[in-house]
Parts: sequence; C-alpha cells; structure tokens
Amino acid sequence: MDSPYILIVCEGTTENLYFNILKTRLRISKVQIEIIDMRGCQHESLVDACVDKRTLLCSDLDLDEENVETWAVCDADGYKSFPKLKKYGDKKKVNIAFSNPQFETFLIQHLELRRTVNKRKKLEAEISGLIGEKYQKTNLSWLDNLVDVQPSILNKAVNNSEAFNKTHKIPFFTVQKLVKKLIDLAD
Repeated sequence: MDSPYILIVCEGTTENLYFNILKTRLRISKVQIEIIDMRGCQHESLVDACVDKRTLLCSDLDLDEENVETWAVCDADGYKSFPKLKKYGDKKKVNIAFSNPQFETFLIQHLELRRTVNKRKKLEAEISGLIGEKYQKTNLSWLDNLVDVQPSILNKAVNNSEAFNKTHKIPFFTVQKLVKKLIDLAD
C-alpha cells in the first residue's frame, strides 16, 4: 500500500470520539488514519502501546514503520513532566498530543480562548455553560454538529491553543499540532 498512515492512540474515550469526529468531518482520503482507544494506558505506557500497535499494523499491512506517523493522545492526569514524556516519545518515534490539565480544557478552546485551570466537575460545568446543555464525556454530538456547521471552529481551537504553549503553565497543549495536521490533510 502506497498511502502513508497516521496512527492515533488515545488514552480515553473522549479523545477517541473527538478524533473520529475529525476523521469523518474532514473527509481525509490522502492518508489512512487509524484511531485506537487504549483506556488504562497513560504517558510512557501509552507511548509503548503506540509502538506495539504500530508494529502490529506494519506487520499486518506489510508497511515500513517509517510510513506510519504515530501519535499518543493523553492529558496530564497528575503527570508532572511533559518534557520528559516528549523525550520518551521522541526516542520511540511517537508524537505527543498533550492537554494539561485534561482534554476538556482543549475542547473549551473550540468555543473561546480561555485560560481555565478547572478540573473534572467544575470543568464539565464550564463546558455545559458554553454549549448550553449538560456536557457528557461520552457524547460529543454537540461538537460533531458544530464542526459540521462551522468547520472553522477547528482552526479556532488550534489558534487558541497556541496561546498556551508554556510547558510549566496550566493550561498547556500540544494536541492542536495533531488537529492542525489533520486539517491540512482535509480534502
């Protein structure tokens, strides 16, 4: 197979749902994209799972590992050193799409530029207020509809997230790099 691959391995359901929305709405056909939910793996173990999944994918499809761009999608969940995780990912040839403190903080950037440091329940309440309905981690239909009607919302999220690029501050994101990559590949 001549088409390069992008392998996206997510540590949670919300991240998996999000990237499947992008894959569908952006109608990317220039590359093959596989999105895998690896709940239970985080940080270094998620990077290791990426390597394992990439090896299996390459074996199954007779691909060279150099043709599979690999991303680990995770949030901080108390993890203290993004530079350490990035270094580990670089060593394993795995890109890190990171959100600190959690992925929902990145979702807010689709709606407005906001330096929120809230966690869990307060963050979910904050999103609920912005979307006008109760936010649920396992239901991103509100975002799916928003991307369908207003695809530029993805560029807004990328641009807003770029404002939070200091690894030692909260919030901090690199997940927008993967989103930008997918936008650039859109048909």
